[in-house]
Amino acid sequence: SELALPFHRIPHLKRGESRAQALKRAQRDNVKAFAVTDTGSREPIGYVRTIDLWLSEASRIETFEELPKIAARELHGDALIQMNSERWAMALVVDDTGRGIGLVTFDSLIDPLLAGPLITLRR
Repeated sequence: SELALPFHRIPHLKRGESRAQALKRAQRDNVKAFAVTDTGSREPIGYVRTIDLWLSEASRIETFEELPKIAARELHGDALIQMNSERWAMALVVDDTGRGIGLVTFDSLIDPLLAGPLITLRR
């Protein structure tokens, strides 16, 4: 999928990282959701939404959402509908063998629609 971003291009946190530092980063960089990686790994194991960091009382990142999978061959609209109906902020894009090839966020799917020709309908 051309909308899948390489892992290194998505803001991420390490499991066990300070929640306070994550919130500072979220505010500074306007991040709505972070991929979560295990210590010593660059592969994402889940994600955490910034709103959930604000609501959490934990001092460290230990609780996060499972990273759902979306096939790379999935149509843009179908992926958007699935992510919206399941309330996923982020998903792992997998190839036909099930190997992760990147991440997609709900915002990265909806932004092109809002920036394209549809924007003229709001006038």
